[in-house]
Amino acid sequence: QLAYREENKAAVARFNVTRTVGGDSIKILIDEDANKFVVTSARNLQEANPDVIDISQVTGCDMDVRDRRREEQRKDAEGKYVSYNPPRYRVYYDFYIIIHVNHPYFNEIEFKLNNYEIEITPSTGAPLNRIPNPEFNNEYKEYDQCGQEIVEIMTNVRQQAREDAAPKAAMKCPYCGATTVPNASGCCEFCGGPL
Repeated sequence: QLAYREENKAAVARFNVTRTVGGDSIKILIDEDANKFVVTSARNLQEANPDVIDISQVTGCDMDVRDRRREEQRKDAEGKYVSYNPPRYRVYYDFYIIIHVNHPYFNEIEFKLNNYEIEITPSTGAPLNRIPNPEFNNEYKEYDQCGQEIVEIMTNVRQQAREDAAPKAAMKCPYCGATTVPNASGCCEFCGGPL
């Protein structure tokens, strides 16, 4: 583990952020050139030494929206708290991202997008006993969109990294007729013609 932390320091030093996505404090920083990423809230990467993970190690990414209901109560004539009739609720939401990875020291990275719970109360005129629909709340929609964007990005970069790492198939060159494997430029290794 100590050797891994030291190796990771060197990986952090080489890390070059080309893309940033995330919530209020915790962000996913991506080095698209090296196909690596980190999840961190730190402003100083060298000091924090967050795990630098190869994108090809990602096995999946999910968003989990967790809610918590709280029933509102009132004081009765004796000063005791009692339920309204019908019951009234406030609902609080948190948005979590779970990145599943194939890593020797952990198998997932979980973090919360929002710093504070998003509170949804029934809108004026709505029945008080109904759970309010969060889809009409701007904060809820923003975090939902941000989470969906992260899931899409992590899924797409993972797929691209795997395609880039896959061995190239041999093909027949239309120019010289040789059976060849395309080089890094996508050209025939014998005549240089584009494949």
